[in-house]
Formats: sequence, C-alpha cells, structure tokens
Amino acid sequence: MKYLILLIILTFIPLIKSYCVSCINPGEKCRIVGIEGECSNGFVCATNVKNGNNLNYTCQPRIKINQNCFDDNTCEFGLICDGDICKDTKFSNIGQECSMDSDCSSKKAKCSGGVCKNMEGTCDYDGDCPKNQQCSDHLCYDFKTQGQICTVGGISCIDDLECYSSNKTNGEIGVCEKINKKALGQNCSDSYQCNGSDNLYCSNNICEKYIITNQSCSSGSECDEFHSCGCDGKCYLTSLPIIPNYDTFTECFQTKCGGIFPENEFSSKSCLAKNCAKEICNYFSSSSKSPFEFKCNQIQSQVDYLCGLAKSDSIKLKFSILSIAISFIIALIL
Repeated sequence: MKYLILLIILTFIPLIKSYCVSCINPGEKCRIVGIEGECSNGFVCATNVKNGNNLNYTCQPRIKINQNCFDDNTCEFGLICDGDICKDTKFSNIGQECSMDSDCSSKKAKCSGGVCKNMEGTCDYDGDCPKNQQCSDHLCYDFKTQGQICTVGGISCIDDLECYSSNKTNGEIGVCEKINKKALGQNCSDSYQCNGSDNLYCSNNICEKYIITNQSCSSGSECDEFHSCGCDGKCYLTSLPIIPNYDTFTECFQTKCGGIFPENEFSSKSCLAKNCAKEICNYFSSSSKSPFEFKCNQIQSQVDYLCGLAKSDSIKLKFSILSIAISFIIALIL
C-alpha cells in the first residue's frame, strides 16, 4: 500500500523527460507530430471538440467547473472530467462523508446515511473496501497489525508496518514489523528504508546523503543519476532520489484517511484536503524545490493550488476558534 501511495503521488508531478522539451505558448497547437513540447505556465493541452483530431488541441487554461471537457487532467485542480463535464465529484471513499451518490469514488458505492457504503459486498480494488481493509480475490480483508503473520506480496500490513521475512520473496511467510528508518552509512535495499528527513537515499546498498552538485551541463554524464541534460544546457530532474516530508504526509493520510486515494483525491471536499492539507503543501513544496527549475513552469501552479488548500484549512480553523470564543463570551455576559 505504501508503494502504491508513492506511485500515485509521483504521477501528480509531471517530471521533465530526458530529451529536449520545448515550452508551448498559450493558444498554440500542442499535438503536432514531430514536436515534443509541454504547455507553459500551468496551461493544459486540450480540445473543445469531442473526438477531435490532434490539430484541434491547443494550450488552454484549465477548464472550470460545469464546463465541457473531453480529456482527463484538463479540468482545474480539484475537479475531474466526469461525463464530459468538469465536476467536483468522486472525492469520498467507503466510510467517508457524502451527500449524494456522485460524491462516492467507488462504482460499487452509494451514499447512505451520510457516508459512502459498498452496496454489493464485493471489491475490484482497495477503494471498494472500508478504511484499513484491502481487496483480495474480490473480497475485503483487514490489514495485518504488528506481530501478525503475513505473506510477502499478499495482504499488506497496516500503516507503517511491513511484512518482513529474511528472503523477502513473494509467497514467503513473514511477520508485520515496524519500519525503523535507517541512518547514514547503514545497509539498505531501497531508498524508502533510509531517513528521507535527513536527505538520505539508498546508493549501492548504503544510506547516503543526497547532495545536488550540478546545475548546468553539455551532456548527460555531467548530471547525476536523477537528472538529465536538457537541450538548453541545464540538468532537469527525472526521478526523485529522496522524498522530503513523505513520512509525515503518509502518516497523516493513512491514519486519518485510510491510505487510499479516491478518484478526485485533491478535491477541497476530500478527506485528504480536510485533514492533511498542511502535509500535502509541505510535501509538494519540498519535492519541487531544486536549483534546476522545471522549464515550462508546470509544477508551480500545482503547488500553489495544494498550498492554497492548507491556507483555506488554516483560515477555517481560526474562524472556528474565534466563533467558539465569541460564543463563550456571550454566554458569560448573559
């Protein structure tokens, strides 16, 4: 489950590819054969014609709520293209709050009694199951807790536990154990095992500190293994050696929201936005900080939106505290 979360998170960041990428200006065509490019400044490659050909695609602002859309990931952040319309729907998992069926992410769910419930009793993926359960063979099973017997590659252990066996081979019997982050110089097999808070990653089976050394290049060999040389002579990030603030983000997400993303995970109404907005902002802000700017400035608009959720959450909290204080004062006066 932990690696699934990481995979989904990373897909939200459009990393620069290892070849030359041109930045396409707003209004210009963006699906021309032979030209590799990215829309600049948060614009998206979209069409206003259903089933249109590549010539219909131009760099446009993200599509607003209740307007037509014909491609995924072209709506404003926090919306999804649902039935060719940008909507704020499918933001709640099983057991989470809802007011109508369309709020529920699972196709098997209905909104009943103010929460999303699986009305079929079977599952096709983890999102069809309640919090702390996983889908296996179309049935929901509880995640294993610390000390319980588990099968490597089978039913996952809950939260920050990992199914450990000496061989680490799928099918081996293991025990759910707490993962202790490894320090500088300790043995490792994956960067996830090293303490990312100290900028450590796994290099040649040893936890080492990651230090950015190159900012410009004339060939790929002048960039480190996590960057590639662009046609403008700059090293661009192509993979993440470390995952800053990943641990605090996943701890919040797993404990408060069950660790499963709904289809519309970044809706302002999602469990993630309501409970882990600060952690989202810190994670994406630190992940995007680098001397190597992403050439077409796509990431910054995403970071701005995610950190906007945190600001909104903070304002709501302050207003709530102020309301309680005013109510208390009024009660004393009366």
